[in-house]
Amino acid sequence: RNQINRHTKRPPASGYRGVYKNGIGWFSRIAGPDGKREYLGTFPTKEEASAAYQDAMERHWGALSPFRPDPLGPLDQRHRQPESRPITIEQSKAARARETRRAYETPIREALLKTPLEHAALIAAFRYDPDTGAFVRLICYRGKSRNTRAGSIARDGREYIGIGYGKHAAHRLAWFYMTGEWPPAGMEVDHINCDNSDNSWRNLRVANRSQNNANTRLRNLNRIGLKGVRWRPGGKYEANIHYRRKLIYLGLFATPDDAYEAYCRAAQRLFGEFARPS
Repeated sequence: RNQINRHTKRPPASGYRGVYKNGIGWFSRIAGPDGKREYLGTFPTKEEASAAYQDAMERHWGALSPFRPDPLGPLDQRHRQPESRPITIEQSKAARARETRRAYETPIREALLKTPLEHAALIAAFRYDPDTGAFVRLICYRGKSRNTRAGSIARDGREYIGIGYGKHAAHRLAWFYMTGEWPPAGMEVDHINCDNSDNSWRNLRVANRSQNNANTRLRNLNRIGLKGVRWRPGGKYEANIHYRRKLIYLGLFATPDDAYEAYCRAAQRLFGEFARPS
């Protein structure tokens, strides 16, 4: 009884139960009491196909047939929405608040799409904490809720934030947020403590490429354990330093400590406060 007296979840496009479209016309079929489908024929109109379905329903099910004069009615009336309930005062206030936030946030999202990024749009969309270096969303953006931290750490250890059609390095955004200007052409934002994920304001400074490269830690591939020093055949130790994309030879020394001391003197002379001997 429940099987024959139910509405289908996805009604056919014809608008009638058991009636479907094929390349010739409209055909109807029905599931009999034994569960097998019975083909009822192809007809020029869907009304005739529906009449054949009605006859088959009466033949198979008799008094149990739920077939109605209007076979399920138009498609748009089959799945009616429940009657709306009165809106409470709290729901009305929440709806007005959502509309107000949407009206405020939409122009900000549109401004974030502009190139180059505007300082006013950045301040309106994000909040930067100078002490922690974290950016927090002030609006719902890119599927993320407001008051959530923005950005993700990449393989190079730097944090990137998606804005507009691309991604921006968080340390460069921090400089732009605090000063209102991007670093000058040919200049970069350097992390003083060499921690690329630490974007606190006290850890950022402007440097050129040579100064930025000087402020790096000892590489893992260094077998001597001292920056700028490598062993040469014959038992000597060679000291070198990179400056403006050139390798400067500092000499051969009997001990690694002497070579390292020469490197430190050259680094302090060439890079000043950006020099990091170790």
